[in-house]
This record gives sequence, structure tokens and C-alpha cells, in this order.
Amino acid sequence: MRMTQNKQLILDALASVSGDEFLPAVTIAEKLNKRMSDVARTLRLMDEQGLVVSKLRDVSVERPGIGFYTRSLKCYQRADVA
Repeated sequence: MRMTQNKQLILDALASVSGDEFLPAVTIAEKLNKRMSDVARTLRLMDEQGLVVSKLRDVSVERPGIGFYTRSLKCYQRADVA
């Protein structure tokens, strides 16, 4: 397993939140100013490698024209916190 720059950026972004908080991929992508699809793919790989832990969480999502609604999203946390 190679520690790439993107993996390190994601770990740093996850380290900046409180200990028990899980973040969805879209939030991490926004923090890093990266494409969500790239961040989500890297997070799935990091989950398989044991660098992060994922859980399904109900998240409030805003959709223009529709408003807010609740959706189950896979959210992530650093593995050393869990």
C-alpha cells in the first residue's frame, strides 16, 4: 500500500474534525476542492486498506428546486479514531 498525496490530504481533512464525527465523501471533496468521484474512489480504497472506517449515516442534503431531504450516505472517519 502506497501513501499517496491524495490519501494524505484526505487523512488530514478527516483529522480536522471532532473525534466521533463521520464525513460524507462530498464534504471531504469540498474541503479539498477536488472532484467528488475521485475522492469517493480513493476513500473506498482507503476503507479496504484499513486507513479509514465507513458507516452509513442519515445526512440532510440540499437539492436546488427541491429543498432539503434526508438521505443515507456512506460516511468516513480516520481508522485510528475508531
